[in-house]
Amino acid sequence: MKTIEGETISCIPIHKQPAFDHPLLKDHKIQMFYIVENNEENIKYGAGARMTMYNLTVPLDQFSSHNIWIQIGSPDHLSMIVVSWRGDGYRNGCYNVRCPGFVQIDREVTTNYPFYNTSVPGGTKYELQLGVEQKYRLGRIGNWWLIVKDDPPVKVGYWPKEIVTCLRNGSLHAAWGGVGQEASSGFCPQLGSGYCPDSGYDYAAYFRSMYWLNRFSARLQPSEKIQDRNDRNVRKMGYTLSYGGPGGYCRSP
Repeated sequence: MKTIEGETISCIPIHKQPAFDHPLLKDHKIQMFYIVENNEENIKYGAGARMTMYNLTVPLDQFSSHNIWIQIGSPDHLSMIVVSWRGDGYRNGCYNVRCPGFVQIDREVTTNYPFYNTSVPGGTKYELQLGVEQKYRLGRIGNWWLIVKDDPPVKVGYWPKEIVTCLRNGSLHAAWGGVGQEASSGFCPQLGSGYCPDSGYDYAAYFRSMYWLNRFSARLQPSEKIQDRNDRNVRKMGYTLSYGGPGGYCRSP
């Protein structure tokens, strides 16, 4: 079939999707979404938030993204799952289903799902509810699911436990924020909406209703000890976080 944008989409049986080209998924059995049960105390089994969506123009060899992270490990041996709204000037790389591993379940919402309305600084705001959650059943290790929307939630698909072995028992860290990649010229793209947080929520990009999941699948707010990292243009207001900036030359002398 063809979308209204002219993109051709092929329909294939669910068990023949590219995820199963991954060598570790040779004997993997597709699982559907199920209820979380007991896990260990004080470990994070998911994170999510509502984020504003801005359609930034990102030059070649740059990217700008609104990210939610789940991660564990040291900087030199880090396991991480990142879900995001992203502008990508590279036009390539290992995202969505371009690398084998992510198992698509929902028949309509995909990792390349188009959004036709985006926020305008100082104008109408459009938000995306986005999360990643680990699901257990009868004490067995679970997969990590990509969840979008909230009423009702849509279970898009999952990252199998076989390819994220360090995250099989939950995560020690959850994080929210923006990431921009500088070009080879030393110039960085706009981040968020292109406005700094001190411009207020009418202009700056933000996360709100930020949460992480405990072993009972209860949504908990981030700790008051939550840290801001690596961005002087981040401002917290309660459990809402605004961020961003106009970009420009960013390479240190």
